[in-house]
Order: sequence, then structure tokens, then C-alpha cells
Amino acid sequence: MSERLPERVDPWRLVQQRRVLQGESPLERMSRLAEHAGAQQGAARVLLEFLRDDEGHPRIRGQIEAEVGLVCQRCMEPFLLPLRQPVDLILVSDDVHAEQVQAWGEPVIVPEQLFLRDLIEDELLLGLPLVPRHEDEAECHRHVGRWLESEPERSEDEQRSNPFAVLGELKSRLNTKD
Repeated sequence: MSERLPERVDPWRLVQQRRVLQGESPLERMSRLAEHAGAQQGAARVLLEFLRDDEGHPRIRGQIEAEVGLVCQRCMEPFLLPLRQPVDLILVSDDVHAEQVQAWGEPVIVPEQLFLRDLIEDELLLGLPLVPRHEDEAECHRHVGRWLESEPERSEDEQRSNPFAVLGELKSRLNTKD
């Protein structure tokens, strides 16, 4: 599935033809994803089917898969999050139609042309977690353990230059008077 997807399509024609688009979209060209998750590498793998559902609504159904680079908010280390985002959208031409079909699914307003990269990027953004972190907490402990092992011991001079060292000495003196 290494075929590059077109920049834009006529989704209404694709629905009439019951077409399936399959290919890749480069993540590094998705600026809004980069704003939220940082610079990305690789590509999103996309499978989109354009069809009419049982009620006659024009739809886009499929799936988008990508490995998105994020920073874990527990240990602050980068990691790759595999995303598998389902797509199920109803095509509408304006706001009035969008309100009418909300009971059957998620509407997307497309007057004439659909920019595929924007749709793919929107769906990936919806799949991002609010607080990115390693799925396995042990990964975070492994990174924190590495930091603790690599932190050098501080000399007495360095400890004394710490502005809170004076408070620590006062506290220890007060505790010894009790």
C-alpha cells in the first residue's frame, strides 16, 4: 500500500462510482499535527470507501493507521503511539444538511472538493490522547531510573551553594533541640 493519495478529490463522484481509495499520506506535511505533537516522520496508511448507506446518505468509511511521535507526559521521553482511527463520515454540502443528518452520524461539509490530507489530519488529531504517555508505565520507570543513575553526586560546596541548604541546616538544628 505505498501508493500516494491524491491531494484533492470529488467525493460526490467517488460515491457515485463506489470507489475505494487506498494509499499513504506523509505525516511530515501535516502542519496542524506537528503543532500538537511535534515534527513527524513516516506516513499514514489510509483506506477510504466512498458509498451510500442504507438510508441513502453519501458516506466515507474506512480506517487510518499511523505511528505518531509524542512526548510522554509522565517521564518526558519521546515515544511512538500507534493510532488506528476509524472513519465514518456523512458527506453534506452545507450547514443545513449537516444539522439534518447528525442523527445518523458525523457530518463533514464538502461543497465540491475534498482535500484528503486535511481529512486524514483531522482524524489523526481526533485520535490523539489528551495526555500522551507510555501505555506501559514500566517504560517510564526505566527512563527515570536511567536519569537517576546518570545524575552525578554533588560535592559539599555545590550543596552549600544551594539557597535552600541554609533552610535545611536550620531545620536540622531545630529538630536536634527538641
